[in-house]
Amino acid sequence: MKKILLTLVVVASFATAIYASFPIVNENVNEISTVIEQASNSTAPISNDIDWPLAIICWLVGIFGVHQFMLGNTGKGLLYLFTFGLCGIGVLIDLINILTGKMSR
Repeated sequence: MKKILLTLVVVASFATAIYASFPIVNENVNEISTVIEQASNSTAPISNDIDWPLAIICWLVGIFGVHQFMLGNTGKGLLYLFTFGLCGIGVLIDLINILTGKMSR
């Protein structure tokens, strides 16, 4: 069993190294930069204030959706409660949004 697990880890790391070594060529570089410039010009300014109590609540009991209930999002809070914070991924995204100032009370 250990040999099989070790083999899988080695193969996965080798496959990742091979995949990461190939360069990505894109012919539409000008179109992509134009889209990025338009998106950066149209975004609203983000507040630099971090809601620390909300971030702490999200970190400690985020899988139960308490921070969503604090924000007034009852439906999302229930979703987080029944799915354990969308298996932790939703809580991680919310925590990043809180720490960057995109989500606050």
